[in-house]
Amino acid sequence: MIGQGLVSKPSIVYVNNMMMLPYYAKMLWKRIFMDLCEITKKRPRQLDNVDVGNLEPNGVTRKKEDENLTKELPESKVLSSEVIQDAKIDFEKVQDEHDLENPKEAVNTPLPDAKSVKAKKKRKRQKRKGKAANVAAKEINRKTESATKLLSPLALYFILPPEEIYDKLSLYILTDQQLKMKDFPMESTENPGYICNKSCITPSTHPERHCTRCGQTFMVVDGQYSSLTSCTYHPGKISSKNGVIAAGNYFCCGGNFLAEPCTRHKFHVSAERFLGDVPFSKVRQKRQVRRGQRRSIYALDCEMSYTTAGLEVTRVAVVGADGLTVFRTDVRPEHSILDLNTQFSGVTDRDVKMATSTLEDVQAFLLTLLNADSVLVGHALHNDLFALKMIHERIVDTSVVFPHPLGGRRGSSLKFLAKKHLDLSIQDSSSGHDCIEDARTCMNLMLKEIHG
Repeated sequence: MIGQGLVSKPSIVYVNNMMMLPYYAKMLWKRIFMDLCEITKKRPRQLDNVDVGNLEPNGVTRKKEDENLTKELPESKVLSSEVIQDAKIDFEKVQDEHDLENPKEAVNTPLPDAKSVKAKKKRKRQKRKGKAANVAAKEINRKTESATKLLSPLALYFILPPEEIYDKLSLYILTDQQLKMKDFPMESTENPGYICNKSCITPSTHPERHCTRCGQTFMVVDGQYSSLTSCTYHPGKISSKNGVIAAGNYFCCGGNFLAEPCTRHKFHVSAERFLGDVPFSKVRQKRQVRRGQRRSIYALDCEMSYTTAGLEVTRVAVVGADGLTVFRTDVRPEHSILDLNTQFSGVTDRDVKMATSTLEDVQAFLLTLLNADSVLVGHALHNDLFALKMIHERIVDTSVVFPHPLGGRRGSSLKFLAKKHLDLSIQDSSSGHDCIEDARTCMNLMLKEIHG
């Protein structure tokens, strides 16, 4: 049967073909050659006395193997030229079939047509043009989105250099006249360390107080609360209809301006500042401070509760220009608490009991953090600074930057500004306001203002 034997010393013609084909094709050729030798009963002969049987595709000789195979074959088995020619024709057929089945392994690959080459180049050019057009379109979309998209304080902080943010925010710093108009605490030139606008405060020894919620009078004598009645009031504001408040309804219960109060509290409270002649801490210029630390930007917000001394700080938060929290702490008030005002402040009884910081601790930290060149951002910051008993002059107040549509001294609420300018809903939680969220909102409003 064809393909069962082996043969040594093949012709050089076949060696050239063997070196170009896979190994299994060479083995097939050897087996065919052996069968032909068995049929003719002749010994393979050498052409031109060239011993090419010792050659392998990798150039390694195998003389000993060929000598052993030659000894085993009978001397009478000599291959004729006609048989060799027939074997060459059969082998070329096998090679052609192999090339058709495996075009990637074919030895002689035909050259591509000129038209196909041009078509391929044309497709590549069109592809490059398409990529360039897509890149240009993406760049236009990116610029459009960056112009219209509201970026977070952190994103804007990395887009704009800190020096540029500081310089642009400096354009919104309140003037001395605006500070006086908004009742910011201002240092007295005659008595440093004390405020000059004492008309904004009520002496702490004044016993008579007026309730902020219901308007009734109550007494506080030597820090002791005294009243014969409880406080009934509407915790929600009343809306206006066509500019007429009397035609609106309360947000808390939906009643009109003649409706009975829907909420009752044990104590009357007052938002007046019963401070007396007490010293205020002023932020001053420090020595040996780096330029980056000197030109710093922070946003501040305080949550307050009602005590026998009016409104006192019970929570403080400070965030940086990047929107990250720098400082947050609960503060233990100095005087007796009448109402924590949890609905708005978010401070609970547990927070006050667990609080370890005092107002002096907060002042010490802020005096270390801030310096005279620092920009302080916030909403209605005069209330916060009075509660903190601190004086600072480089103030950016969002209630002044974004005035009320009706004008006057009244300002828009931070909740309204966040919804209008940022499309952001804040202060909607039933657990009260978040001072960190409010401080970030103030910073976000100003970053959007200077960026847009």
